[in-house]
Amino acid sequence: NKYKIKKFYLNIFKKKYYFFSNEWNDKNQYSDIELYFYKIRFNWLFFDNNHISIKQKIDLINSFILHYNYIEVDSYSVGERVSNWIMFLQTNKKHLSLHNKNLFEQSIKKQIILLINNLEFHKEKTNNHLFSNAKAIFLYSIYFESYEFLTLCRELFNFLNQHIFYKSGFLNEGSSHYNLLISKHIIEILYFNKLRKNNILSKKNLNFFKKILSNIYIFCLTREIVNFGDSTPDLPIKYLRSLPYISKKIFGINYPVLFKKSEFN
Repeated sequence: NKYKIKKFYLNIFKKKYYFFSNEWNDKNQYSDIELYFYKIRFNWLFFDNNHISIKQKIDLINSFILHYNYIEVDSYSVGERVSNWIMFLQTNKKHLSLHNKNLFEQSIKKQIILLINNLEFHKEKTNNHLFSNAKAIFLYSIYFESYEFLTLCRELFNFLNQHIFYKSGFLNEGSSHYNLLISKHIIEILYFNKLRKNNILSKKNLNFFKKILSNIYIFCLTREIVNFGDSTPDLPIKYLRSLPYISKKIFGINYPVLFKKSEFN
């Protein structure tokens, strides 16, 4: 094994948690299971962990591929991890050797099949988890220019837009944090759609996604995000407050108030 076992820490919600780089199946050792999920979903590639270099992040993904056991299928974690790895690949092309790029892509291809075979569709109890599943499949399709699953994506988006949102464009789960988390998913979907000249999403879905983004400013008017309903353990809440600024800058979404980058530094 050329990847030496090393001790490293992740900043998770303002605390340091130490791990060994070969420990990816230690689910039962945590008093709070969300710490384990945070580790294996890889949101930390982008948030609050700049002390880990890009090279170290690449080594940790390699270690995960080598050591992780897929006995239990946790579809939400698979989808989040696939999305995060694809975004990492997309934004760090110059840092990746051909060997690592191929290794990561082969793993993603195996995981996406696992996800598609275990989508979190629960009839009337379907929630934001299926949206995350669909996002992963969409990002996969764009990144690999492999459109065999796009019909599935469109069907999922059509279903979700009617099932988990009100017509006004607000999430119907009664949570401001999850409304913003879904908006983060949408920003990522629209960004990858933009890479293909905005011609992958249907016009109906594109317009509805922009409608959802046009509402989110009301949660971000104060220094602390408006908080009601469940809180998301998926990433530090403070980053969700930057979503209106990002939506305006990248997609030209207009808001009745101005959000400045300096507010989030």
